[in-house]
Amino acid sequence: RHTPWKGLDRFARWPVPPALRSSVAGLCFSLEERISRNHQGLHTLIRQQVEAPLGRSDLVGPVSRAADVSAGATGAHQWYGTLSVNWVARFDALREVVDGIYTGELSRRLDLWVAALTSSGPWWPREDVCVVAERPSVLHTEVWGEHGEPRLHGEDGPAIRYADGWDLYAWHGTRVPSWVVTEPDVPRIERETNVEIRRCAIERMGWGAYADAA
Repeated sequence: RHTPWKGLDRFARWPVPPALRSSVAGLCFSLEERISRNHQGLHTLIRQQVEAPLGRSDLVGPVSRAADVSAGATGAHQWYGTLSVNWVARFDALREVVDGIYTGELSRRLDLWVAALTSSGPWWPREDVCVVAERPSVLHTEVWGEHGEPRLHGEDGPAIRYADGWDLYAWHGTRVPSWVVTEPDVPRIERETNVEIRRCAIERMGWGAYADAA
């Protein structure tokens, strides 16, 4: 399942994720040290053209955090920063442009993360077992904002669904209950206490139709 197991509510106390985050921090420091010597201008360009757009486009963190809320997970948000592909893409793009920029050992360690972050969805490592999520079977987004970032949006169904049946409904980037998208009506809207969800439901129903029905 996308939400891995009951122990997820103790995520912050697992020893492996902090160790891997520390390893990533050390790897990034070593890679940046190699870059800063002769390629700082190119590094800045790739940050702007590769890393920044991918960071704005990242859906792994928001979706995973939404799944973890129902599992009671704490501290997992820091782990999802490690799973974001933008930092890997920055260093990998530099390697493609500048031959021999990293030592063999640094390239080997970077390759491990490239393979991990491009081969699956989110994953959760413990000492004796690692749960790995498949990529979603359904994914609907829309383009918005000054830089054309994607955000979750499903017109008539879930914005995200996994093969095990876990799904998430979203209306123009706002997470909503399924009825907002599938069956919006005046009684449900009037009972809803969250103003943003009410607004989304009225938009889905149509302001004119809602005014007439109300």
